[in-house]
Amino acid sequence: GGGGGGCTSFSVCFDAFERHRASTLCVAFFFVSWEAFSLPFLSIFASVSFVLFPPASSNRVLVCVPKVRRVVHFGPPQTVEQYFQEVGRAGRDGLEAECTLIANDTEFNKYNDDFYTARLTPEVKASRAASLNALRAFAADSRTCRRLALLRHFSQASSFGQRCGTCDNCRRCSQGAQGSGGEHGGLRDLTSQALCLLEAARLKGGLAAGKLVDAAHSFGQEASLVELREAAKAQKLLGANPGSAPRPFTKELLKEIIPGLVGEGFLSRTQKSFQTAEGRGVNYEVLGLTPKGGVLLRRAKEQAGGGSQGGSACKVWLAPPPGLLALEAAHEAKAAAKRAADRRELEQAGVPLEHVPESELEQGSGPCLAAFQHWVRTLKHLRESGRNARADALEGLRDEVLAWRSETAAALGMAPGAVLAEHLALKIAYAQTSDPESLRAAGVRIRGVDVLAQRVADFAQANGLSGGALSQGQSSQGGGACGGAGGSQGGPPGTPFQLPVGSTPPPGGAWPLAVYKAGKGGAKPPWEVSWERFQLRGERPEAIALSQASGRPVATRTVLGHVLRALLFGREVDLARLAGCPPGGLGLPGQLSQLTNEEWLALDQAEALLRLDVVANDKFPRKDLVLQVLYVVLADDAEALEKAKEAKPETKSEEQKQLEAAWYEKVDWWFHLKAAGFRPGA
Repeated sequence: GGGGGGCTSFSVCFDAFERHRASTLCVAFFFVSWEAFSLPFLSIFASVSFVLFPPASSNRVLVCVPKVRRVVHFGPPQTVEQYFQEVGRAGRDGLEAECTLIANDTEFNKYNDDFYTARLTPEVKASRAASLNALRAFAADSRTCRRLALLRHFSQASSFGQRCGTCDNCRRCSQGAQGSGGEHGGLRDLTSQALCLLEAARLKGGLAAGKLVDAAHSFGQEASLVELREAAKAQKLLGANPGSAPRPFTKELLKEIIPGLVGEGFLSRTQKSFQTAEGRGVNYEVLGLTPKGGVLLRRAKEQAGGGSQGGSACKVWLAPPPGLLALEAAHEAKAAAKRAADRRELEQAGVPLEHVPESELEQGSGPCLAAFQHWVRTLKHLRESGRNARADALEGLRDEVLAWRSETAAALGMAPGAVLAEHLALKIAYAQTSDPESLRAAGVRIRGVDVLAQRVADFAQANGLSGGALSQGQSSQGGGACGGAGGSQGGPPGTPFQLPVGSTPPPGGAWPLAVYKAGKGGAKPPWEVSWERFQLRGERPEAIALSQASGRPVATRTVLGHVLRALLFGREVDLARLAGCPPGGLGLPGQLSQLTNEEWLALDQAEALLRLDVVANDKFPRKDLVLQVLYVVLADDAEALEKAKEAKPETKSEEQKQLEAAWYEKVDWWFHLKAAGFRPGA
């Protein structure tokens, strides 16, 4: 199917021929007039390999050229008999040839106009109409073998059974049987689009194809269409397999699947006509919902409402129209390019491809592939941003984890991969998981896990990695550029912020500016997933960070930030347990070692100096707040403040980066607690 049209004049045909002449494919265009056709083309007939039939030619020329490899109808013929004769021009030498019909489904109906039928007797007109309808059904049929359908039309028997194996329907059926959707013979699940077309036909029956498509596409104007489509989504009536090409909801696709719905008996066509000013009759068609379509629509609604359990009965499987095939081809090309890029990325980073399951490389996703990609991209980002020391430290921690794996494997007489999978070692190194329980929860269930946890903690502490996670150990290091003895890093001496013990709702309730944003398809946002795992299931932040649904680990500080964010939505959080979980957890029970009362007051002072109100503003400049605390509130050094504002990340020392990172973490705790209604000493 594509658009209609054709070679409407000899000059158009000749121009098209000239465009193809330079190619290796020789083309002959069959036009209405033999005299016009013969002069320019007869001289090249001996080498013709491609024949194009324009539409609506009443005096088509049929010649016997043995080497025609392809016949293309640019628009439908008027009868099955005419089509059969013209495709017979191909392959007359006994070799393989191809025949293609390019036609819009609505083009068939024009042959019922008086322009084509006025001079026909009633008997001939009825015969032609029957043959035209048969040709139209033949073109729309997505299941029956093409050769078999033609033979049946002429009441001839098949010598090859039910499948010739060479037409588009047979090839699609064969490819579908070999693929994932074998029982559907290469058809596609187009339930979503079909249901909307059927509902539009029910609501506004008797519409021409274009208006029916407009009604189905504008489902937002009809509440029932919206409800139907959303309910179908909820019942997974519209779902495709993971990694499969998307099913677009466009007018083009809706229009392309109408013939399939008619062919399957879900929609019906009714002929209408009107008289032109000249008195000529013009025919057109309207589409309506059939009883079969009504049954399907009713069952789909019942299933969406929970009244039926038979999901497969409400599926609509149709042959993929050309637009969808083009989309799938583009999707597959993109997927192939991604697979090649994935392999190239890993190879360039020195990752042996045998460490990643072939199935994950082919699918382009999976926990092992995700872990390796996350590791490679993290190191690349760190080095490109000038943070080579941190990249080296992470690689060193990975080597430390792998060394433990080798030693444990030798001691237990096991293969290293049986002790610890390499992709899990990368996750542990990235998340710096130093808690034995979190390691066990992530899958490290072997003797010696306590030793691994201690080695990770010691290496992270010795190499300054603890600054990379929220609330990680920085509070125990006094001093710094603006530090004081006995306080947290860069902060004044003081007492830790006292937290309530046990699950506590925010004193101030939900933050008025908190906006709940669901994920794709209505999925829970990441912060809510982390909060549920921590608060409701009792999982530790490190375990949550290590075992993400995506397969890619996240920093523990990210999980802690998620749980803190739950406070803004009025959720109960066991803050004492959150503050005491590794990393951090250096204070007494119920004490927030990551933030002191004096640091809270320093942040309040910086907020006032900058004329901010963080509780009344959903966006505030965290960088300005951190620099104001470090260089004005704690140091009173305006010159250092200006230099810090202009400094680029690559010019800062590691000590300075760790200092600022620690205060960013303090700001996070301070803001979330303050927005939730907590106060020092309250």
